[in-house]
Amino acid sequence: MAFGVVHSAANGVWPAFYGEMFATRVRLSGMAIGTQTGFAVAGFAVTFAAQIAGRGRNRRSGSRRETGSGPPKRP
Repeated sequence: MAFGVVHSAANGVWPAFYGEMFATRVRLSGMAIGTQTGFAVAGFAVTFAAQIAGRGRNRRSGSRRETGSGPPKRP
């Protein structure tokens, strides 16, 4: 419920805010280009963050046999 309220509040504000940023003559184009560019960048943000973070300790770097992890071998 709280997410719905916060989401609705944000979506009620940004169209009016963006509309005031542009002159009437270019308002539609300005809003469309600005929002779609922002959505495209935000959509790839996870990919960019993963590339920057690199390979962490918790990721496997191959099979269990290569890394030496897994159940101990019985004698």
